[in-house]
Amino acid sequence: MAAGRKIRKRLPTAITGTPEVAPQDSTLLPDSVTVDVPVETKVYQDSNYRAVITGAWASLDTLQIWPSVETIHIRERAKPPRWTVNVGVGYGWDGRRLSPHIGVTVGYTLFSL
Repeated sequence: MAAGRKIRKRLPTAITGTPEVAPQDSTLLPDSVTVDVPVETKVYQDSNYRAVITGAWASLDTLQIWPSVETIHIRERAKPPRWTVNVGVGYGWDGRRLSPHIGVTVGYTLFSL
């Protein structure tokens, strides 16, 4: 918008006072007047938005919104090894009877929670 731009507009005049005080012959008073109304452009902005408003009668020309962005880095957990060696305590069956058992076991992890 060019600085100093104006709009020429014919506007009604206001009659001051009450209707009882107004003159009876209204033909002597003009019913409207031509005026030059300045056109202004205002810019409102922040880090999240920019708005441009123009007018003698305000109108929104442009509204740009920049949402804030947050970057999150997710690190993957260390995976446990698939093959494991464990010490086990329990009961074992030797073919004839149950008896306490202490031993070393080798295992493979199918899945982990």
